[in-house]
Amino acid sequence: MVTIGNLRVLNLTALFPRYLPSLERIVPEYKRVIGDADILITDNPPNLDEICELEFKAYRLATGEAHCNSVFVTTPGIALRLTLTHMNEVPKILRTWVPDLAYAKLTALVINMVKGEVGDIPVERKVIIPFKNDLFYSGLRIGTELVEIDQLVKYAEEAIENNNSGK
Repeated sequence: MVTIGNLRVLNLTALFPRYLPSLERIVPEYKRVIGDADILITDNPPNLDEICELEFKAYRLATGEAHCNSVFVTTPGIALRLTLTHMNEVPKILRTWVPDLAYAKLTALVINMVKGEVGDIPVERKVIIPFKNDLFYSGLRIGTELVEIDQLVKYAEEAIENNNSGK
């Protein structure tokens, strides 16, 4: 786990494939990591695997809640087409893991490293981030100005507001 200010990041993928703990073992740790956070962000791989299942079940057991606001991040081309197909399957898969799932909503689709046009994307809330050579080679750092992220923040704030008002 890494802590920077009040941001906590737990990387469950570091556990795989060598060792995957039992749900009973990870729930108390997961509960400790979540603490009194109002928002929890998990960075899952593009494919839903055993680690994602463990994380989602642990969240349910640690918080007593079962819901998901997703932000899918992809790149143009084949990855984008696969993501568009995959996005629609996520709620069904989550329900097999946690049958009392309250909801699974798409907060936004982020298409990263776009060179040129991506064409018509049938998603209402999308953020298109152009390819930036300096970010590609140096990475995103604190203080990096990326105006497209403001739109993603707006979508996330709307999702939080809608969830708090019961919409």
